[in-house]
Amino acid sequence: VQSRLELHLRAQGCALAPRAINNEYTSDDRVKLYNEGGVVAVTTRILTVDLLQDKIPAEKVSGIVVWDAHRVTDTTNEAFVLRLFRQKNTVGFVKGISDQPESFSFGFSKVEKVMKALFVTKLNLWPRFHVKVRSSLEPYPVDLVELQIEMNEGMRSVQ
Repeated sequence: VQSRLELHLRAQGCALAPRAINNEYTSDDRVKLYNEGGVVAVTTRILTVDLLQDKIPAEKVSGIVVWDAHRVTDTTNEAFVLRLFRQKNTVGFVKGISDQPESFSFGFSKVEKVMKALFVTKLNLWPRFHVKVRSSLEPYPVDLVELQIEMNEGMRSVQ
C-alpha cells in the first residue's frame, strides 16, 4: 500500500515521500518530521501524545485519513485524536476509509455513529465497479490461486 501511495503522490507532484513514524523516533525527531511537512503515517498512541503536548502544528495539518474507519467509535483512540485535531483545526479534512462495508450494517445506526466519531457530515460509498475505483485498481490485478485437495475416504462418506 505504501509503495502505491508513494507512486501516486509523486505523480501528483509531492516532493516528499510518505514517512512512517513509530516508537523508534524520539520526540525531537518527530517534531522535526512534522515541521518538514508532507504525508506522515503515525500510530494513534503517538499522535495522541504529540497533540496533547502541542508538538504538532495542528493548524498547519491539511487533513487526517483514518484507515479501518468501521472500527471507530466514540470511545476509541482514533475518535479522541480527531476530537483534539478538531479543537485546534476546524478547516482540515477528515476522511475515513474502510474495505469492509458490511460491518456498517451491524448494530443500530452504525454508519451514523462512525460518522459522528469521525466528525464528518458527508458519506461517499464507492463500489468496486465505480469508474475511479476500477481505474485505480486495474494496474494492480489480483492474483488468484485455486487449490484443490483430494478427498479422503472419510470425507467421501460424509459427502
